[in-house]
Amino acid sequence: MITVGAPRVTGGKIEVPIAAAGSTRRYFRHRVFWADFAGMSLDDVDPAILVIPALGTVLPVAWAAGEAVQVEGVDAEYAEAAEELGHVIGAMYPQFATDEFHLNGERIQAAAQHHSGALQLYSGGVDSATTLIRHKEEMRELVSVWGADVDLQNKALWQQLQTLMSVGTLTSAHERVVVKSNLRTVIDVTRLNYHFGKSMNGIDWWPAIHHGIGLISLTAPIASAKGRKTVYVASSHSAEFNTPWGSAPSLDNLIRWAGTRVVHDGYEYNRQAKVQRVITPWITAGGKIKLAVCYKASRGGDSLNCGHCEKCIRTASALIVSGINPASAGVPTTSLDLEQWQRQLNTDSLTFTPNEVYQWKAIQDEVRTTRTPARQDSEYESYLEWLADFDFTSVPSPAHRQGFLITGGRRRLSYLAELGFRPLPFRLQQFIRRRLQL
Repeated sequence: MITVGAPRVTGGKIEVPIAAAGSTRRYFRHRVFWADFAGMSLDDVDPAILVIPALGTVLPVAWAAGEAVQVEGVDAEYAEAAEELGHVIGAMYPQFATDEFHLNGERIQAAAQHHSGALQLYSGGVDSATTLIRHKEEMRELVSVWGADVDLQNKALWQQLQTLMSVGTLTSAHERVVVKSNLRTVIDVTRLNYHFGKSMNGIDWWPAIHHGIGLISLTAPIASAKGRKTVYVASSHSAEFNTPWGSAPSLDNLIRWAGTRVVHDGYEYNRQAKVQRVITPWITAGGKIKLAVCYKASRGGDSLNCGHCEKCIRTASALIVSGINPASAGVPTTSLDLEQWQRQLNTDSLTFTPNEVYQWKAIQDEVRTTRTPARQDSEYESYLEWLADFDFTSVPSPAHRQGFLITGGRRRLSYLAELGFRPLPFRLQQFIRRRLQL
């Protein structure tokens, strides 16, 4: 059993004790989950709501391991959603022991204090920018989570992200709420990946199961304190993407508490369609936006994006196909970067996950079927001609290229290496991961 204690509140910080018994204990690195809401007053928020952020991290472990979770009290609607989610996760990952999961404890009808409006989980990327543009009149707060995509120890990168996200007409009209949390470090992701990686088809714990409910659950105290009735989370994919993923309408739209509902937004569009139909019209109408795409460390310059990694090149390609100069959206990709990218793919030196293949094929389909102003630009014409013909399905996946995500000695080596360099300083850990391709 995993026991989740009563939340303790100090100022705007919530601390929730976690005690795991038996073999499940190894999946938790620390005994306290915490989330700091940057001084926000939580005095009027029901404890049955305050415990939800911790449950958003504990529940995925319980679903995978087939454990019961004991809690003193939790909002009744959220508890019902947790059980429904367990069934959906079990269908996604049949090797998980979800049938043995139970959520025990008092189920409380927490008071609903909703007035109007919505809040959104906002990372600054294409998906979240699309959702904000679509619902900007309804949106009141934009919630960013330090400890999700940016490591808690990487203060410089986080400050750079905050500065960038405050620029532009898209975000300036909305209140920014920052949550700092150990949601990714309180659990032992290395061990979870090692023991459940095969069950998750080689996908990492965070995207496979944790990020949807983990991030959404962090917004529960904010929605309660601010009186918001809707929480928007931007889709990563569309219906054509058939791979199990930890954030999807079948999961996110089930999550609820005290009258608040979650909306998984933009699922009718793939990423290229979001750029083509939502972001491009916003830019051409005079809207200012700086996307936060790769968060790559040591990029140099004043951009949050490096301009030459896979994610940057993919975003730049989507913008170019739509007739937008990538630099105008904060992606400093040059023609030299595009040439280098072609050489890398032509020499078979890269790997693509199923998610990346899906995204690239959507861009490719747009190149093949449309003629945009970018096609007449000599700077990009040859690149787009190459892009239209390249076979992205021929690029091997990390699992096939390296083998350690599913079976083999390299998987064991990766596991032991991750455990071994935990005590090292953050920058040294990052250097080792890059060198060992972990």
